[in-house]
Amino acid sequence: MATNLDIKPEEILSLCRTRREAMDLIEALDEVLVTSYKVNVNLHEHMRSVFPYITYDTMILLIRDHEIDIKDAHSLYKFLHGIKDIVTHLPTVSISLAFTPTPRFLDRISGWLFENFKEPILLDLSVDQELAGGATIAFKGIYRDYSLRKRMEELFKK
Repeated sequence: MATNLDIKPEEILSLCRTRREAMDLIEALDEVLVTSYKVNVNLHEHMRSVFPYITYDTMILLIRDHEIDIKDAHSLYKFLHGIKDIVTHLPTVSISLAFTPTPRFLDRISGWLFENFKEPILLDLSVDQELAGGATIAFKGIYRDYSLRKRMEELFKK
């Protein structure tokens, strides 16, 4: 069976948006990769037990979209290893927020980054309530402080 191993960047975003999600995905991929060549292992069931529900569904759709035969250990290994390799090398932007972001907020940030940088970028998020609002952002050695705390400090210095 012919396979299409070219994984599109937006497909990676359907699997992970944050650094934490990426680490979890890599850990799960490693577990599936280790068992992919074992005899008498139902990879479909093993993947279902290793991946979170939504990740499992997304992974199965990607496997089908790329015409990977889940029973062909070599093709599946190559495909999953390709995903792992891409995720391992994704750039990361560090963002501190004054609040815990909702999944929808994460989708919006992740989508904006992809739209503007034309590649998936993982979010390394932290919550710092001392920011009072806004965010601090660090990416590729550049740091920006867009927090309310900074704005208030600037006002009080005048």
